[in-house]
Amino acid sequence: MATLDLYSLESHPHARCNDGTPAVYYFRPATAAVGQSQWTFMLGSGGMCYDQQSCSRRCGAGSFDVRDGRCGLLNGTRTRPRNGTWAGIFSSSDPELRHANLLFVPYCSSDAWWANASRWGMEFRGSAILQAALDEAVTRGLGRAGRNDTLLFGGFSAGSRGAMVHLDSVPAMLGDAAARVDVLGVLDSPLWLDQVPLGGAVSRAEVVQAAEQSWSLEGVFGEGCVHAYPAARWKCLLGQYRLEQLRSPYLVRAHQYDRYLIASNAFNGSWNAAARWHEPEELTEERRALYAESAALTRSVLARLTVGRPRDSAPRSVFSPACFEHANAGSGWRGFEGTYTQGDALLALKRGQSVSFIDECADALACGRGCRPALHWTAYPGTPFKVAERAAVSGEEAAAVPQARGGPLDTRGCVAACAASPGCAACHFEAGALNFSAVPEPTNGTVDEQPTMLVFRRVAAPAQATLLAERETQHPSRWAGPLLGVALAVVGVAAAAGRALRGWLVTRVGESGEGERRAPLL
Repeated sequence: MATLDLYSLESHPHARCNDGTPAVYYFRPATAAVGQSQWTFMLGSGGMCYDQQSCSRRCGAGSFDVRDGRCGLLNGTRTRPRNGTWAGIFSSSDPELRHANLLFVPYCSSDAWWANASRWGMEFRGSAILQAALDEAVTRGLGRAGRNDTLLFGGFSAGSRGAMVHLDSVPAMLGDAAARVDVLGVLDSPLWLDQVPLGGAVSRAEVVQAAEQSWSLEGVFGEGCVHAYPAARWKCLLGQYRLEQLRSPYLVRAHQYDRYLIASNAFNGSWNAAARWHEPEELTEERRALYAESAALTRSVLARLTVGRPRDSAPRSVFSPACFEHANAGSGWRGFEGTYTQGDALLALKRGQSVSFIDECADALACGRGCRPALHWTAYPGTPFKVAERAAVSGEEAAAVPQARGGPLDTRGCVAACAASPGCAACHFEAGALNFSAVPEPTNGTVDEQPTMLVFRRVAAPAQATLLAERETQHPSRWAGPLLGVALAVVGVAAAAGRALRGWLVTRVGESGEGERRAPLL
């Protein structure tokens, strides 16, 4: 974890939040010589508004009361702590990145960092805030004479969409210092897709077109992109079209079941409702088709970013798990279990390599290896467990499927049955029956300042199989091949160890008893 201190941008007259208060940034100078010439500069997240109605709902024109739960957190210095801690890209295992100069700019302009305008009694100054923060970085030594610096410039969610449209312009924004700075983009979840949402919800294309009209946007479309789409420059604000037009080297991270897009396109913008996206009563055929379309379109867009490009073109790294997640590179570097993480993709970019890690599993929704629990598993942070035996097990279905309440039990059925039973939060197969065990309710927990969880999954084994294990996964990506990982906890099935089949991958099974520490998720 890295701790950064708060600084104000009050000396920059146009760097203002929605309510007119000065914007801020967090900074930590390099902590070792190896990081002196390394800079990580990230823009914060928080959705966006796009017209008078949506912006008034978000912030409350004139009064700036909390309308949708976010504006109160986005208004400059009023609610900002004097320091903050971040993980993920701010706490890399790579020595240069871990000890680098770190700068984070919280989001308070509601404009995806695109605008520089006053409207409806509010300030929309994302571009001006970005310029001011870059000026501060130069003042603090970025591009200092006598050395060559590397700047990782990016953002999370709305911050990544802002970084995407500004990436090619960063050298110009750095002024004379640019001659001594190599700029690499780090774009975490910028990939808005041009899709028709369900239920008459506002599409992402309609959002960017309305934003363009509301703020008279200029300087964010990119000359090359406008040339590619002269009659529809709004496309240059959508990742689906803009990413391919970028000239600078960059890493893009895009989940194939992006939670923000699913909330926007299938649940009319409700983040909380989208958390139930996989539940049987929510999983309509219409939604299932939309999810499949989103995943396929994401893979198609990203594949084009690295295939068939000239050898002398700027390198690009692509990282796309088939997960239901969104913009968490500031909290952890997860990825394809046992193989690649987004940290690996970033280090490849730093070496000047173009790499493409795209999960191609398609046998289920959110089937990527290394995902957070969603459709296929249930999480129980804070629950101590002990692995009875380390064994690789078969991925085949059990011949006799355990029964629950008179019906066949599958993964979702087990989760649903357990959820309907008071005090239950874990399932075990035992003697062909479903047993319930009272353990703490699922929450997001941490161990040693790292997220951690226990997961349960169906296992192909005889009776007496215990289904509590940590970080195991079932669906292989195209690189997994016949790899077998460390073990799922299985009681009384030692014979299964010799029957391990390719495609069933289990990794990072921890071991813990009461009072012991478990292996954290990364």
